[in-house]
Amino acid sequence: MFTFYYGKDCPHCAKMHELLDATEKKQGKLFDRVEVWHNEEELKKLEAIDKDRCGGVPFFYNPKTDAYLCGEIEEDELEKWLKEQEM
Repeated sequence: MFTFYYGKDCPHCAKMHELLDATEKKQGKLFDRVEVWHNEEELKKLEAIDKDRCGGVPFFYNPKTDAYLCGEIEEDELEKWLKEQEM
């Protein structure tokens, strides 16, 4: 299971929610979605994981491999990343 960190009012995150909805419709539930802009405890967890690699949201994370993606991405980039995580 992967984690998607987002901000409730972030326009880039809203686009990524749509992308995740479409991806998960095809592949099943893949992501836990964690809001960080209005939840200080979750924001601290994100900051500890991020380690200044992205510096914000949207942030896609695989806790098993420590792999991540930053920002607003395209569907093909997300699909490529997901396939890489299967290896």
